[in-house]
Amino acid sequence: FFYETRDSRKFITEIKWSNSGEHIAVGSWDGKIYVYDVETENKSTLQVSLSSIIEQHNSHIRHIDFSLDGKYLQATCGAHELKFYEASTGLYIPAASRLKDVTWESQTCTLGWSIKGTWLPYNDGCEIQTLHNSLNNDTDRAVVVSGDNFGRLKLLRFPCLSSEAQSRSFRAHCGSVAKVRWVNGDSHL
Repeated sequence: FFYETRDSRKFITEIKWSNSGEHIAVGSWDGKIYVYDVETENKSTLQVSLSSIIEQHNSHIRHIDFSLDGKYLQATCGAHELKFYEASTGLYIPAASRLKDVTWESQTCTLGWSIKGTWLPYNDGCEIQTLHNSLNNDTDRAVVVSGDNFGRLKLLRFPCLSSEAQSRSFRAHCGSVAKVRWVNGDSHL
């Protein structure tokens, strides 16, 4: 361990490092995101300090993504809210259109314009629980994978704007898929 703290009194639901390594975002069951600044003094010493606490969500934090440059983060919660923030200050950005040209490091948030086709156009009780597309890869950002509450994994081309897009589905679990991630290189799940 290089750092331990008890800033949240509820359990941790998500942890993300920014690509630059300057920030860590920690999502909690209390609906807050704790953003930490990380400074490297030398190769063996890290200084970690709490820089902001984001309290905009109305439910537990489910997913967090940093922008490729580490300036912004997007997050979703259990109330199906997608919200955007400045990473360094935790400032809420209510106009998503301000970030329309931002490149994201990854796409794990289950809501968003570029992955709206992963959701069915009708409500059959299926809910996307997890999603991953490593946007910083060597495979031309081609495939996104989603996992649902019926235990299915679904592969789609990225971006996926239409719910009628071609996909491949696989029965993966007997229950809900909690998390799915591509391994480094995006060759295996």
